[in-house]
Amino acid sequence: MRQARYLSWLITILLVILLPSPVIAWSFYVSPSEVNIENISPGGNAEFEFAIHNKENESQVFSLDTYLPEKTKVRQGRSTFPDESWISLPQQVEVPANSIREITVKIIIPQEQEWEEKEWEVWLGIAPERTERLSVNYYIRLLISTDTETNTTHHLNPILAIPATLLLIYGIYLFYRKATFSSK
Repeated sequence: MRQARYLSWLITILLVILLPSPVIAWSFYVSPSEVNIENISPGGNAEFEFAIHNKENESQVFSLDTYLPEKTKVRQGRSTFPDESWISLPQQVEVPANSIREITVKIIIPQEQEWEEKEWEVWLGIAPERTERLSVNYYIRLLISTDTETNTTHHLNPILAIPATLLLIYGIYLFYRKATFSSK
């Protein structure tokens, strides 16, 4: 009995070793695996790049998407990102054979005060389009934090800008005139 069980395990191991595997041997990878963006002001934005490295001898198309991880997988002290539409990235990219492609991701945080002093986490998923065999998907962990100041663009009132400009020009004129007369 013991000998039969030993023989069945040996046959199973030999079959696993000798038969071709249906798994793609990590034909690509991404870098970096984690991006930390700190102190985005509500109303502000940030950009970063990551790279997809294609190790295949032919071009590959990859699909890109955002992914909200389960609460148990989010880092301690962080919550899941409130709205994936704040992140813009291409849905698909093609990476030529044996090369690297840089992808730019932009994050825009709305101006509302409720988004001040937040700590969020969202993942970016990268997967090959062609799935003839079992493949590996990669995720980039994106850690985002906001600061306390909202990013408001202050515009100078045009009514005040005209007199201020005239006063500046008059001041330059008086300074020039004084410099010219004092040198004589």
